[in-house]
Amino acid sequence: MLLFCAAAMAATFPTLDLFTLEDKRLKLPADIGSARVAVLVGWSRAQDDDLHAWTGYFLRYKAEFWSLPLVGNLGTVFDAPVIMGLRAGLDADREARTVPVFLEPPDLKAPLASDAQFVDVYVVSGDGKIHLHERGPFADGKAQKVVAAVK
Repeated sequence: MLLFCAAAMAATFPTLDLFTLEDKRLKLPADIGSARVAVLVGWSRAQDDDLHAWTGYFLRYKAEFWSLPLVGNLGTVFDAPVIMGLRAGLDADREARTVPVFLEPPDLKAPLASDAQFVDVYVVSGDGKIHLHERGPFADGKAQKVVAAVK
């Protein structure tokens, strides 16, 4: 189940009602609370390596994050096989922080003002404010800025 409300501007993260790979409900950004969290959006399967690089860096430096790979709106009959496929490719630490998004890219691109060509990394607080936005292939300098903004 996924509910989506478009944000009025790109400086606010849209409201998403999702389920993690561990089948725990996650309401973004509300469940972030008073902290700041990195939220990674992978727009296509071709960006999996970049998502992996970003999440590996965040795990190494103990930065809080959620990884949101878009898997498309395939219909609920395909949800279970997609979730099984995602789990098979992830270690336990990444699995706990991965939240599949069953939306088509255009449904999320506009509220996030993204061109969806690269992974987007947002530092978000519980009120939905986007404090930092990095886009593109993983780079150490970009990741350092995100970690500093989260901690």
